[in-house]
Amino acid sequence: MKSTLTTLAVLCALAWGGTRAWRAYINVSPLTRAGWCMESGDYEGAIDFLDRARAEDPADPRVSVQLAECHDRLGDKAGAARLYKSVRSVLSDPDAPPSMEYHRDRLATLESLGY
Repeated sequence: MKSTLTTLAVLCALAWGGTRAWRAYINVSPLTRAGWCMESGDYEGAIDFLDRARAEDPADPRVSVQLAECHDRLGDKAGAARLYKSVRSVLSDPDAPPSMEYHRDRLATLESLGY
């Protein structure tokens, strides 16, 4: 699936604008690429890109949140809970963006299930 998406992206980039588009595509961050994978349901592909993003910035809580969601959607509830717990302070921050509400609720659910 990942290679199909990559091939499609390359073909679209070349058709859309040639070299300039290709340069724009290859300069996209791993975090953005992970988001594209998640949108298409390719959670394993997203984990690959999120691992790259974590290597670039190990302290970025967005990476842990997205990794937790991927693990959760792939059925690894223990892994998801561990990752969510690692960013509990970010999830519980009253100034956190509204998108964090889903993740706060998911952590609460996982904990209620014993994870």
